[in-house]
Amino acid sequence: MKLASAIVLSMGVTQTAATLTQAMKDAILKKHNDLRAAVKSPHAPCTAADMETLVWDSALETAAQTYADKCIGDHDPALTSMGGSTSHGENLFMQFPGTDFTQDQLLTKGVQGWYDEYKDTEWTLDSKGLNSKKYTDTSKCQSPDTANSACFIGHFTQVIWAKTNKIGCAVKQCPSGTGLTIGGTKYASGVILVCRYTPMGNSATKGVGLNIPFMYGKPCAACAGKCDTAGLCNAAATPTRCKDTVSDSAPLTVDKKYTSCADLKVKYPTWCSVYEKTFKQSTGSDVCPLMCGICTVPSGMGKSQCGATGGGTTKAGATTKAGATTTTKAGATTKAGATTTKAATTTAIAKLSTASTITGKLKMDITLPAGTTAADFVKDTKVKTGFAKGIAARLTGVTHSMISIVLTVETRRRLEMETDGRRLAASKIAVDYTINIPKGTVTQAGLDAVSANLKKASGAADKGAWATSMKSALDTETSKTFTVAVTASPDPTTKKEAITGTTSVANGLAGLSAAAVAVIISAIVIA
Repeated sequence: MKLASAIVLSMGVTQTAATLTQAMKDAILKKHNDLRAAVKSPHAPCTAADMETLVWDSALETAAQTYADKCIGDHDPALTSMGGSTSHGENLFMQFPGTDFTQDQLLTKGVQGWYDEYKDTEWTLDSKGLNSKKYTDTSKCQSPDTANSACFIGHFTQVIWAKTNKIGCAVKQCPSGTGLTIGGTKYASGVILVCRYTPMGNSATKGVGLNIPFMYGKPCAACAGKCDTAGLCNAAATPTRCKDTVSDSAPLTVDKKYTSCADLKVKYPTWCSVYEKTFKQSTGSDVCPLMCGICTVPSGMGKSQCGATGGGTTKAGATTKAGATTTTKAGATTKAGATTTKAATTTAIAKLSTASTITGKLKMDITLPAGTTAADFVKDTKVKTGFAKGIAARLTGVTHSMISIVLTVETRRRLEMETDGRRLAASKIAVDYTINIPKGTVTQAGLDAVSANLKKASGAADKGAWATSMKSALDTETSKTFTVAVTASPDPTTKKEAITGTTSVANGLAGLSAAAVAVIISAIVIA
């Protein structure tokens, strides 16, 4: 979601600073935590039960400084929210002309200015999402979105996004000669404050708006006993967020679109005993943990607890020093999709007397052609066939019909964004393969050679040939042009066993084949 930046004209500046001092960093961090701890009506319809404490992060500070140094007052195009690959949230504040700034300006006009967008936010206790108020005159907005006759509210929601727990900020003075460029217009001089956040906030649901930024309830209800600062879960605590993720605003598409876990269970009675675990393995997150009894809702949670006295033994927003020791890695990946075994039928010859199954993963960087989305890519049967043929071409004694493929976009957030129409370029794709080799097909030496060749797929001597094989098969099968690089090939697992048919997953999903199950698991669509 594209967000505008807060802009003010500098007036009466009397104090100056070249960069953020330690005191300024501490003050910016404290200001954020003060606002997060105290969020309640009328700024929000309820208090936050799961608000995490922000801590200063040196890696985010470095990233913020790198972008601030460019003196560009528009959001970084490298961010995932702008179509890039860097999974950071970002808030910007600029003032011009002049290059002087004070701590008070950064706090009251910058951070507080972001938060004050609550005034332009439509958000009630029964809202499914957050949206901007509409004004005839957008000058009434804290941050006008003139192009859409609305207001930007994403700075506010990023500040109070409960799951965000790391922040790093930087400032840049943009003097005459360099200037400050905003929306293509260059100003003679100015100052820009950049704050970066992880995990990034502002996820949205198409047709609904920004998702609710925190869970409703008594402050700290989701982290009882781990709330030393009133209203904020301790930095080392993980709040208990026990809720089903399927709803009207976040439907799940399997054979059709479902809007509740109860409906899923009616269709698939063994959902909790079979599919919930499978989806968790594939996506890294639960689907119906509350319905399935995987978690328990803590006391004090829910709309009825709004405004109730929360935990904490110290004053809200207690001073926390912005340290330089905490680091974070952007764009964490989720676990690749679970493999699905499918029986193969091949005429037996007098070789190994038992059937064998080889499972493993190939990680690849793949540039998708224009017009191809990741959601389409991982579901496309021609793509799966292309990968199967590409793998088979590198293995002696293996045909593509023996191979089942599950494709996963390694960063789940990027797959969710994909449902809103973004295209993933140079995407990191995990190709989980299952090779079912019927008895009598290969010798023991042949089986060992297949495993060894798979293991070497990303090695310096072989990755070029593997990439060429994959690209050729994909291009031929889909009539499109891809760029492929094999980046990793962990050791495969080999098992000798009798193959008796489709897996229990396929048997459980009434009427669906193993291949269809693989597609469902690897490409959950959250609309």
